[in-house]
Amino acid sequence: MASKSQQISAIGLLTGVASTYNITDIGGGFRAGDGYSPLLASLGLVSGLAVVSQNLYVTDGSMNLLRKIDMSNPQNPIIQTIAGVLNDKGYNGDNLLATLATLSSPSSIAFN
Repeated sequence: MASKSQQISAIGLLTGVASTYNITDIGGGFRAGDGYSPLLASLGLVSGLAVVSQNLYVTDGSMNLLRKIDMSNPQNPIIQTIAGVLNDKGYNGDNLLATLATLSSPSSIAFN
């Protein structure tokens, strides 16, 4: 599978500095990259983005995940799965941890 790259441009909420982040799908679709740089993580169909505090939340519709990118240290951002099971599509989750619940192609996200 060919490597794909998606680009996210952001203005730092605290600093006002504009930055561009290239998020690369290395094509494997088999690793989430949790605990590492989002530049090393596989991301599929990214369609929903939300920023809360110093965190960027990303929906990944093809891998059925909700991801959080911690930008509190812009030089070393960290990606983590906060909901969904990698490549496991479904509609369950009652009384389960969010990371054990299955999602079905999440496409948007909002916080109140």
